Amino acid sequence: MKRSPCRALAALCLLACAVPRLAVAEPAAPSMQAACEALKLTDFAGIQDAPTKVMESALAEPTADVPPACLVRGYVAPQVGFELKLPLSGWNGKLLELGSGGFAGSAQVPAERALCDEGLRRGYACIHSDQGHTAGPGERGNASLDALWAYNNLQAELDYAYRSIHVVALAEQAIAQRYYGAAPKHAYFVGCSNGGRQALVAAQRFPEDFDGILAMEPALDLSGAFTTFLYNLKAVTDDGGKPLFTPGKLELMRNAAVAACDADDGLRDGVIGNPLACKFDPAQLQCGAGQQQGCLTPAQVAAAHKVTAGPQTSRGRLLYRGHPMPGAETGVFGFGVSRPVAANAVTDFFRYLAFMPDPGPGWKPTDFDFDTAARREGVMEGLYASSNPDLRQFAQAGGKLLMVQGWTDSGTPFPLRTIDYYETVEKVMGGPKPTREFARLFMVPGRDHCGGGSGASAADYLASLEDWVEQGHAPELIKASHIEQGGPVDFMREPDPAKVKFTRPLYPYPAWARYKGSGNPDDYRSFKPVSPGSEK
Repeated sequence: MKRSPCRALAALCLLACAVPRLAVAEPAAPSMQAACEALKLTDFAGIQDAPTKVMESALAEPTADVPPACLVRGYVAPQVGFELKLPLSGWNGKLLELGSGGFAGSAQVPAERALCDEGLRRGYACIHSDQGHTAGPGERGNASLDALWAYNNLQAELDYAYRSIHVVALAEQAIAQRYYGAAPKHAYFVGCSNGGRQALVAAQRFPEDFDGILAMEPALDLSGAFTTFLYNLKAVTDDGGKPLFTPGKLELMRNAAVAACDADDGLRDGVIGNPLACKFDPAQLQCGAGQQQGCLTPAQVAAAHKVTAGPQTSRGRLLYRGHPMPGAETGVFGFGVSRPVAANAVTDFFRYLAFMPDPGPGWKPTDFDFDTAARREGVMEGLYASSNPDLRQFAQAGGKLLMVQGWTDSGTPFPLRTIDYYETVEKVMGGPKPTREFARLFMVPGRDHCGGGSGASAADYLASLEDWVEQGHAPELIKASHIEQGGPVDFMREPDPAKVKFTRPLYPYPAWARYKGSGNPDDYRSFKPVSPGSEK
């Protein structure tokens, strides 16, 4: 172990520092049950920078496939609520903190609970939080996109932006050490979308907190992302606010792009292997004279060109680098941003999160001025941004950063922004070689936002990160699988072989996979890595 993830607890009095550093042992269930119930009587208010109150501590409701655990609910003052699960036996000596998607707002999101249960199966103590506020329920039990909680509420915005990440880590470390009587050996952070933003914030602002960080589809610049989404919303709706594209027209564009570029990786499999090399132009689908079916109108072609050009000022200056890649035409925040769930999220962001003071519920998308956007958004983006490429402190502390980005992602905003960030990190760190010693980016063909899609995106990314942190084995190849009807834990465990349709290798950016020309096309071993300029 190169460093202790608990250095930040050195100033704890009466809590962690008073507990002897014992070897991790297999505890007896009765004693751990009593220790669990005692946590709610323990004073954690002395945690430096994270005064904590445990409200509940009791055995979690038993299930057939989740190990017995102590369930702890509490908050870090003034208002960061959390839910922590501590395995009664078989603790691996490690901590796991989960990021929250969307605008957060609950420590009881079903998807995050499922991830923590998977962490329990691996022996982790696992924590997730509401990021300092309560919000309305998310669609289908997922992350909330309600932002009313932020209305002129600077404390809540600060907690959401970055503070909750750090104070929840401190609380988990102290409670776990008190419970087990032993210092944690390693700490990990895992997050996607806004959780991916949190992951990068952790590396940039709190380089001592985590040994390993998994950042997937990170929302690097919230203001840039939502400005892009708003630009797209205006591009794909007419003057009356009616969507220009039906789901059928979006599918038409997607299928045409895939047909044009699918074979570039040596195999026609319904997935574009290297979208950077794809030169598909929606104008190829423009309707001819008298044609009405299976084509795009001139207005739809013009809208598609606006979306793929990225958000611009009235003078044509690009505001943010990011647009949907070929094959991602059906994504929610790209061409499909006019769908109510996306349009409402965009509106809420600008009403309650983007500015100081907040314009409030009377704000409308027509009020936005792209010519002044960058100047006006700078105040609050100073809180939210996770785009600082200077990761020298994180690297010097021995941390490892694994980034995962889907090529058909439409929610963060889009792959080119993630690539741009990673390449900027390389410049700051002195080039690709020193960067790859502690940070690697894996681009995933056909992966949608936070998983799923037509490609092979399910993999045990956490295992690759653990192997890097604990054994020094940097990931050179990750085997990914395409599975039907995936779930929230598809990036934290090896997929069920019975559900796997095909596998593909993922290589560190900028390499990508090309079919060798022979062998089983459904087997990842039939592919080889290629880099720009050596595609053959």
